[in-house]
Amino acid sequence: MTPLPRDLPALDVEQGLGRLMDNRRIYFKALQRFGTYRAAAQQAATLLAGGDAVAAHRLMHTLKGAAGLLGALEVHALAGQVEAVLREQGEAGPLFDELQRALQRVDARIENVLADYRIESPAADEPSPGPAVLLGRLEALLENGDGAAADLVERWGSELENAVGAAPWQAAAAAMDDYDFERALALLRAAR
Repeated sequence: MTPLPRDLPALDVEQGLGRLMDNRRIYFKALQRFGTYRAAAQQAATLLAGGDAVAAHRLMHTLKGAAGLLGALEVHALAGQVEAVLREQGEAGPLFDELQRALQRVDARIENVLADYRIESPAADEPSPGPAVLLGRLEALLENGDGAAADLVERWGSELENAVGAAPWQAAAAAMDDYDFERALALLRAAR
């Protein structure tokens, strides 16, 4: 396994913003949601110890994608290494510890970055274009892996939920929260 460069930043905000076409609102909302991964290394180790290597691998793959999107380069690289070790059914124990420390560093950096940023709310009086148009827009955004899907969901989530039904919407929303846009897209299309 290739050692990681020692100078990987916990969080490269400029790179993360660049990946989201400098959309600060989407980027900082995604940073807020990244906190759901605080214990991802521990969760993956627990899954693996319980015999669920597939779920541990999937968690590392999802973490790697989310970290890469945000510019959390050290976490991205370590999650990729753990993912590769799990794919080969190797021993990942020491990597889990290293990944957990990296998650703590990126979490602290995210807290500092978010303290300096205030997220503005979308206009509440904007008229709805209608459920069919909203679903079409959302599907197009998800198909392109566009983080603007999060804004659309935040603004029109209740209308979208009414259009597809509570259970399918909640499953798709959970997939979007995990940055699994392909799964979210498949769930929405199945619900139509």
